[in-house]
Amino acid sequence: MKCYLAQFPGSQCYDSYFGFSDPPNFSKALLCFEDQKTWPYLVVMYLNGQGIPRDVHKAEQWFAAGQTMAPVDWPGEWTAAELSSLKQAIDEARSTPNKGSSPIDLCADVLTGTTLGLDYCTAIGELVSERQLSEMIATTRAGLGSADALIFDGVVASFKAYQEADKNRAYLAWIGGTIRNMRSMGQAKLIRDDFSGLVEKTIIKRDLKPADQVAFQAADTARNRAYREDLQGSDPAYKKSARSAELQWIKYRDSSAELATSIYSGKKNSLDPGLSMKAAVTKLRTNELVQSRQP
Repeated sequence: MKCYLAQFPGSQCYDSYFGFSDPPNFSKALLCFEDQKTWPYLVVMYLNGQGIPRDVHKAEQWFAAGQTMAPVDWPGEWTAAELSSLKQAIDEARSTPNKGSSPIDLCADVLTGTTLGLDYCTAIGELVSERQLSEMIATTRAGLGSADALIFDGVVASFKAYQEADKNRAYLAWIGGTIRNMRSMGQAKLIRDDFSGLVEKTIIKRDLKPADQVAFQAADTARNRAYREDLQGSDPAYKKSARSAELQWIKYRDSSAELATSIYSGKKNSLDPGLSMKAAVTKLRTNELVQSRQP
């Protein structure tokens, strides 16, 4: 995704602004955007007071300067509605100089009119979320014993391999559409959100719900049905990708069950930890298959 974003002006400043690797550093980002003359971000930063006291006049100056830069193509050709949204934010800030206002978000509030803009913003959101996931993983690992931490490392590795494989499957599912990149990144987000929720519930809070063989079999039957339906009418390339993703998912499911068996070892009289975790992961997988389908 960083490679994708590298094509846009000011991309070398994004890490400081969004915090892809570390928390945002707005002062550093402001200097970088000014050096690169990346006017949309400068307008937003001066309006929001990010890295510098709020300065509506400077925001107006950068907006005016941006209109003289040809072409106005960041990212893609700006629509009249997008320019109008940014100008409206400036006008509102100027008319109420002493009134606090909600921060302007370039993606949420402005770049909503084109597929390229949506792809761009989705990629940014993915990188921010990946950093947050890494922090959550590190915090979770620190709370485990040494043996469980090693098993957890395997769960994380298998999860990432599965996420990447299913992201590719979703891309191929939408290969003929202009929103294929967005759908692919959306699938990665869905899987990451499911993983984060599963970790919080079953590992951090130790709230794994019991499931017996009957419950697991019902969940697995539903998953198999969704998987078979997903393959119907698809071409060989997609089928190969789907099978690869499913194999990676099975590794992820089984490694998760191994971790549950270890960390819930003291509760084996009240539940089967491995089977219960398999059931939980399988239910999530069924929804992940359904959500990635074309209508």
